[in-house]
Amino acid sequence: MQKLAAPEISVERLGQTDVAALESFLRENADATVFHSWEWLRVIEATYGHQCDYWAARSAGRITGAFPALTMRMPVLGTKMVATPYQYHSGTPLAASGEHIELVERALARAVETDAGYLEIRHYEPAPFLEKMGFTQVDSQLVTTSTPLAGLDLKLLRRNHQRSVKNALEAGVSITESETLEDLKLFRRLYLIEGRRLGAPQAGWNFFENLHRLARSRYRLLLAWSANVCLGGLLTLEDERNVFARCGAYSSPAALKLHVGAALRWRAMSDAAQRGCRFFHHGISWSGDTGLIHYKEGWRGMTHPVHVYVYPIRSQPPAPGGYFEGFSLAKAIWRRMPLRVVDRVGQLVTQWVG
Repeated sequence: MQKLAAPEISVERLGQTDVAALESFLRENADATVFHSWEWLRVIEATYGHQCDYWAARSAGRITGAFPALTMRMPVLGTKMVATPYQYHSGTPLAASGEHIELVERALARAVETDAGYLEIRHYEPAPFLEKMGFTQVDSQLVTTSTPLAGLDLKLLRRNHQRSVKNALEAGVSITESETLEDLKLFRRLYLIEGRRLGAPQAGWNFFENLHRLARSRYRLLLAWSANVCLGGLLTLEDERNVFARCGAYSSPAALKLHVGAALRWRAMSDAAQRGCRFFHHGISWSGDTGLIHYKEGWRGMTHPVHVYVYPIRSQPPAPGGYFEGFSLAKAIWRRMPLRVVDRVGQLVTQWVG
């Protein structure tokens, strides 16, 4: 019996007319996340001006693989390509073994065309095929912590986490979900103040405005209240399977006293579990911040290293964890800056660091 020839595979850029086909492919792919969505990449393009090349493998007229990579340019600092920036979870191609190599090769060719210093790929699992392609694995100095949501039960959390949630409720802290731009502005100011307190540059208002305008269905905003005063909030990004804690503001003295952070996180996790999501991701941590990692693991979290692979073309990037560990003088100065300066400069810093 004659064997049927394997369908020919082509790799090309996606455009606006391909969005419906992409969404269908992402729904069927168990490894797809919100960071592969067309809306998320439009938010990044609109906020920072980066150019997104969304590569897709096609076979028999269907999308069978997807790989977004963004070219990031800054005066003096140069050009780099990252798949994909502003997250450290899912970066390798969504494709079968043969297709993922071709997708990365296409992105590499594009990186050379754009004079990028390097192509960087971040992922939550090891990707040995990248090293075979000539990528170097960089010690990221970062870890990520995730909680499986099946069977979520307050009684299964670490004892002090249980107490914090109960204490917040007994103190009268209420959690509301908001959908308005005005409430997003309220949260963003709290977030800006918190970032300044921690000495950490944060995304400017453009990011939040574009998120609301271009990807409203992809985020949820929870606000914590006491005596009609908003003490904090938590913004999450999500798809049908995963929820990612993106931005939080709950470390003011008043919020800490009432355990606002615990109340917000528990509400976000509980809501996600009820919607049928599989995992709640607590975000990245510097590997040296053992206290923060211990806190996240108290929510039944499991911690894994973040894997970063780099193909150097003209340069090699520093380890991402260095941004968390160093810059003590810069952080001290940052804490004294006016909010309007923090907002503007934070946008520029975030634009490049990604």
